[in-house]
This record gives sequence, structure tokens and C-alpha cells, in this order.
Amino acid sequence: GLAMMAFAQFGKFVSSGPTVAIDGVGISLCPEIDEDDMNSYYASRNRNGAFVEIGYTYFGGIDRVIFSKQSHIKNNADDFLIGSEPESDKVWMADVLYNDASTGVSAGPWRYNHGENGWSHNENQLSHRRQPGNVPLFTGINRLMGDGSVEWKPQNEFRNTELMRSGGGYPDPYLGTGDKTYF
Repeated sequence: GLAMMAFAQFGKFVSSGPTVAIDGVGISLCPEIDEDDMNSYYASRNRNGAFVEIGYTYFGGIDRVIFSKQSHIKNNADDFLIGSEPESDKVWMADVLYNDASTGVSAGPWRYNHGENGWSHNENQLSHRRQPGNVPLFTGINRLMGDGSVEWKPQNEFRNTELMRSGGGYPDPYLGTGDKTYF
């Protein structure tokens, strides 16, 4: 089964993870991510405290998505994500698992916190941490559920990962049209 942990237990990982303050902006990251690499990246991007990067995806309020953006909700993703009210069996927030199709790179790079070779980021500035290709080499993601529990979803519970980048043939719920977010 999945490893479960109460939200109070999860808090120690958030508070102990790398935090960065550049121009007064604090940023919290998954402890898996290299703090020095990300500090350099933030410094290269930050303009007067206007740049923030977080390695998690927030899904709360999926039921409030405006009509013009509803085409981004694929394969009934809204049935699995939290709406305006917490529901224990729905995903509220998760480690990022993202394909960046907007980079213009063939087989756009992947972004995730937990991978076979560590973490991967989709930006050019962290090219040594950039994993392109059709299949993400992630090991799994942590998911915060509507009841406050955190569960680990291992890579083998994502069906057909070879279809993730293509989108159209991927059978499980996801968000996006070009760039895609998985949970």
C-alpha cells in the first residue's frame, strides 16, 4: 500500500527544506532539491523580488475553473482534484510532475522532485538538472489529500508514462493542453 503520514508529520519536511530569501522573497522547496543550484537559478531570474518558484502544484478550487480554461481539464481530472470544499479522497496539492512543451525543445523537458537521477527542472539555467525526452524518469510524487494526509504515489501507478508527453493518448487524468501537469 501507499505510505501515509498525517499533515502534522509532513510539516517538518516543509519547514526543514531549503528556503531562500532574495530581495525579501522566501521560497520553500522539496528537501530533495539542491539548495545551492536553486539559489543560483533564483538569483539569475529574480528582478526586485518578483520571481517565485515552488516545486509543488496546488489544485484547490478546480470546480471554479472558468469556462474558457475547462479544456485544460483532461480525462475527468476534476473528479480527482479538490474543489471548493475539502474531500478526503481528492488531491489538494502534490509534488510537481510537469512537461514543459513551451521551451521549443524537441521532447520538452520534465520537472519533478523525485527521480532516478535526483530532481529535474525544466529551465535552461539548470541544464545539468534538465531531463528531456518522451518519458519522465521520476520515481513518484507525494500527494496532499483533502483530509490532510500525505501519500506517496510511485511511478508504477502512473499508467502509460510513455504517452504522457503526447497528451492525447494518455489515459489518466491530467491538466494542460501544451504544457501538462500530472498527479
